[in-house]
Amino acid sequence: MHRNRITSQSQKAPIEEHGNKRIQTRIRLRRGLLNVARGFWILFALCNLMSLPFGIQAFYTQTLVSGRSVPTVAHALTQLHFTAAQEALFLTIIYVLASMVFVVIGMVIFWRLWGTANELMGLFASFIFVTIGTTGISGVFTDFSGPTNPILQIALFISGSSFAVMWPCLGGFLLTFPNGRFAPRWSWLLILLWIVQFVFFMVVSQGISGDAAGFLLALVVFITWGSTVGMQVYRYVRVYIYSERQQTKWLIFGVTLGLLLNGVFVLIGYFFLGGVGSDSLYQQLVFNLGGLVLDLLIAFSIVIALLRYELWNIDFIINRTLVYGTLTGILALLYVGLVIGLQSVVHLITGQVFQSPIVIVASTLIIAALFQPLRHRIQAMIDRRFYRRKYDATKVVEVFSATLRNEVDLSTLREHLVAVVQETMQPAHVSLWLRQPSRREISLFQTSKTPTDFDYRTEKVKEVD
Repeated sequence: MHRNRITSQSQKAPIEEHGNKRIQTRIRLRRGLLNVARGFWILFALCNLMSLPFGIQAFYTQTLVSGRSVPTVAHALTQLHFTAAQEALFLTIIYVLASMVFVVIGMVIFWRLWGTANELMGLFASFIFVTIGTTGISGVFTDFSGPTNPILQIALFISGSSFAVMWPCLGGFLLTFPNGRFAPRWSWLLILLWIVQFVFFMVVSQGISGDAAGFLLALVVFITWGSTVGMQVYRYVRVYIYSERQQTKWLIFGVTLGLLLNGVFVLIGYFFLGGVGSDSLYQQLVFNLGGLVLDLLIAFSIVIALLRYELWNIDFIINRTLVYGTLTGILALLYVGLVIGLQSVVHLITGQVFQSPIVIVASTLIIAALFQPLRHRIQAMIDRRFYRRKYDATKVVEVFSATLRNEVDLSTLREHLVAVVQETMQPAHVSLWLRQPSRREISLFQTSKTPTDFDYRTEKVKEVD
């Protein structure tokens, strides 16, 4: 027996040693790839920062020229009492500040996730932020002619190619968010779809193949984004732990809020400001900058999700956003309807068309009176519809609290407690153990109990019997 044991151990030793060598080789390979990725990140970041001043100067010049030479833009600026130089300076400052926000966010993510388990995803995210920031968020800092210096030309060439690298990085970020791992492992193959999507973008932008290329591009975009979103849904349901789901909610919250605000901008322009034509004031000062709101909201939501998501309860923020967003929309519609309706009534009675201050005051008072009842109704409706488990748990705890004040039988109370735990927390197994009091504790309890307490408890037991 002893020899057999020694033999079996000697046979296992080479296997374990070989396995350890394979693990060490993988670790070294991973570290080597991370070092290479870090080097490329630093190279691209430096080249992008070198090209940024040239892009800012070109954007200012182009905006100034369009403000002076394009009739529609000049007409809009005249209505605003702006000069072309003022418009160019204003837009340049806005885009530069937004770019600096993106660049700083990218560098913070790169620094904070260095050497952590999420460094791969941090490299993807920070590269995207730095590239978008140095190109002017929407690419407004890219249309410029390079200098004659050969070193600067090489730097600008590397900076120009960073846009092509950004698309597979975007795919890698979305596929590894928020834990920095590909799960399932084969999901990294979906990055190839993002590369194909970029190729089709370039083909369509060059006008090659006409309408056929546009149709194929739409198909590729649908497949790429659809598969990536589907992979995120699978990871959210099957892979993510609680904290990772909270991080995902932050990203979804930022994207959804940004899209809703952009939708509000578009609706305001079309229905209240007479359209958003090229000569519209709204087009010149608001609609062109609406994309910055979406981009900045997404940027801040990603930063919070990656670095500081535990500071705030995202479920509470989403709940309050749903409640007050719905409340604001309903009250706005009611206010407009009341003003129009009461003005119509005043017109029928007096026969005159004018805006009565009494109608405005009455509508405001009605809205103020409806605020709290509507808020409570909407809060209860949203809790029942979207937070059903939490809503039911709160109701169960309230019922149990009422039972606890009236119940005196220990066995019945124990059954109620176990039932409440099962219904609210839904554990796999529940058991309740009550420690028997010692003789000393019984004697202390009996001596400390007053006659009034004893008589009251006796009367309660008799009433129950």
